[in-house]
Amino acid sequence: MKLKVLRLVAIVATVCSILLGLYTLPRLVVNSDILALFPAAQQSPDIDLAGNQLKARIERKVVFLLSSPTWEATRNAAPEFVQQLRQCSCFAAVNATPDSNTWMAIQQQYAGFAPALLTPVQREFLEQGGANDLVQRALRDLLTNPGVAVGDRLQRDPLGTAGEFLGQINPSPDGFSLDESGFIRVTRDNQDYLLVYAELADSPYSLALQQQAGAAIKAAKLAFSQVSGGGILHSGALFYAQAGTQQAQSEISTVGLGSMLGIIALLLVVFRSWGLLVLAFVPIVAGLALGLALCHWLFGQIHAVTLVFGASLVGVGQDYALHFFSLRQSSGPHWQPERGLRELLPALSLGVLISAAAYFSFSLAGFPGLTQVAVFSSVGLLAAYGVVVGVYPAILRRPSRNVSPAFLLTITGAYLDWFAARRRTCGPLVLGLSGVLVCAGLAQLGVNDDLRRMQTLDPDLVAMDRQLRQIIGQHTALQYFVVRADDDEALLQKLESLAIPLQVLQQQGLISQYQSLTRWLPSAASQNASRTIWRDTLINSGRMADFLNQLGVRPDVAAKLLEYYDAPPEQPLTLQQLWPHLQQLPDAPVWYSVDDRSYGVILLQGLTDPEALRSLADPDDGVFWVDKVAQINQLLRDYRIGASGLLIFAYLLTVLVLIWRYGWRGSLAIVAPPALATILTLSVMGWANQNLSIFNLMALVLLLGVGMDAALFMREGHAKPRQTLVAVGLCGISTVLSFGLLALSDTTAIHSFGLTLWLGITFCCLLAPLAMPRPPGIPMPTLKPAAPIQLQEVDTNVK
Repeated sequence: MKLKVLRLVAIVATVCSILLGLYTLPRLVVNSDILALFPAAQQSPDIDLAGNQLKARIERKVVFLLSSPTWEATRNAAPEFVQQLRQCSCFAAVNATPDSNTWMAIQQQYAGFAPALLTPVQREFLEQGGANDLVQRALRDLLTNPGVAVGDRLQRDPLGTAGEFLGQINPSPDGFSLDESGFIRVTRDNQDYLLVYAELADSPYSLALQQQAGAAIKAAKLAFSQVSGGGILHSGALFYAQAGTQQAQSEISTVGLGSMLGIIALLLVVFRSWGLLVLAFVPIVAGLALGLALCHWLFGQIHAVTLVFGASLVGVGQDYALHFFSLRQSSGPHWQPERGLRELLPALSLGVLISAAAYFSFSLAGFPGLTQVAVFSSVGLLAAYGVVVGVYPAILRRPSRNVSPAFLLTITGAYLDWFAARRRTCGPLVLGLSGVLVCAGLAQLGVNDDLRRMQTLDPDLVAMDRQLRQIIGQHTALQYFVVRADDDEALLQKLESLAIPLQVLQQQGLISQYQSLTRWLPSAASQNASRTIWRDTLINSGRMADFLNQLGVRPDVAAKLLEYYDAPPEQPLTLQQLWPHLQQLPDAPVWYSVDDRSYGVILLQGLTDPEALRSLADPDDGVFWVDKVAQINQLLRDYRIGASGLLIFAYLLTVLVLIWRYGWRGSLAIVAPPALATILTLSVMGWANQNLSIFNLMALVLLLGVGMDAALFMREGHAKPRQTLVAVGLCGISTVLSFGLLALSDTTAIHSFGLTLWLGITFCCLLAPLAMPRPPGIPMPTLKPAAPIQLQEVDTNVK
């Protein structure tokens, strides 16, 4: 009765898992960002907020450069290109002209603060006696370019200093200009380009947005090329995300399809049954469905790497079905599902627990992406185990009509005899030479903790991105400063103090430019100092009065203007006044507050020597140097070292767990195949000039779990060594097919994982006879039932 209840529960759970997976599939959000695999916070959470804001801003930005044989053709075709993009809801904004409304709002906010808005160069110029030159230059400008706005300028910016202040905020690179229609024109090497900025409405890693944006960009490119006959350069995280998604889909197809075809061939060759072929994929479907659903509900999205590993789950989850089918086939007419299940259950249960534990150990690395892989794969394996244990005995009650192919039994028997002979005749010389070769390979093994070497970007996209950045001359470094202060005024003063060494480094060519909040807003102390210099050099000296007199301003109006210039506002211009307008700009400075503290970010362009910039950081004074790539590289190194300890601990724990059933010698014999396979794999990697990374070590942790299956079944099935080795070999081939195909991935992390497991599982299957309690090579026993079979126990009415 208990078995019937368990089988009923298993069937219901299988159906529910498949239905839940079908319900979840259309709702999946796939993330292909390689950085999403790694921990988000490496410093204090308040400092990491800067990185989150920068990431959100950068990853949603898309840049286009339109070109054609003539500027007129480009300009005429640009509106249609922009309109095609704007029709798609995937874009929040598409602009080919500057946002004049925001700039006008900022200029209006600056109105009346001209004496307080002096750049450091202007202040130094006035202090060194340049006031007269400034007045004469402004006079020439106003007299040679008269207009109705002269009166407005005399109130807002009489000497043009505020205009120069605005010009230094974000200076236009050489070759940039605005044509008569307001389009941004970029000239490089006698070729004109029209610059178009776009902002995505959602994350570029959203599959729905990628499809919508891809269709809109394709239509816009087609419309532009038909009108102008030109070409388009583009850059943005969107295109790398699309390439990553396509690569993941291709690899999923390759791994999943390759595994399925290989497994289909194995099943048909060995078991010669289309019914078993269908049944073999039920555990896989249930495991994949439950894994997808659980990841969706736990994480809200699923990483592309998780999907690729999920495709490889086809080969691992298949092992349980293959062992069940093999035992049924080898039992011949004496097959009884309950007795067969009891025979399989110890090795099957220990194997799935160790494999699931190995997968779950991925979460100990602290990587979000690997935690997803751990949840997806371990839950998938448990679901596959439940189907085999609960559903198969209820369905496969009749004995198999086929017997194990003779050629497989011959091959395994020959291998067992050869293996036994080698164990008896292998002398110290052979062992010594083998040990030298293995140690030499281990000595050549290098390490790889560089994130940039763990991903392979589309070379066409990289080349286009490089070409576009050379044209527009903008390349913001991944490194930046985060400055923390108790309030806004203290923050602005700290940023101003950092501007001095940054200007020196800029003059030395170590950076080409930097962006800081103080370029937009000086501190209150600087504003007051600028007003004092303005008053002393221009008002009190009488130069401003002469300036107004030479312009022919009426004495009463001039008196009011002089009083206006001399009278400071009640309060200096503050960040709270300016920020609502600044945050509308696409390249606004980064500012935020946490717990009444104020934070600002200094972005760097054209960085050539990070170490020279790093020396300016002073965490005790609230100045933090952030290098995300270096942080992740250090994390990879730390976790690689930690994973080495985890691997050793896992082997020790496995030995202790197995002692209760097999004793010391038995547990060591079972652990020997995966342990020796690990050493041999590392040695081969060393000879092949492969580098060791965290992903190789996580693969070796998984090898302990997956490889343990082979050793456990050889230990438990020692009475039928040839048939057991056939099953182990079939499982090994299916697993190698899955993980071996992962080695074909263009993503270095996945490639390393797959290659390591490919080698490790192959070695583990070859060394699996070490786990047997006695030397292999015994004659193949005659198939006999374990006990007399009662006729009434065989249910002949079940198909």
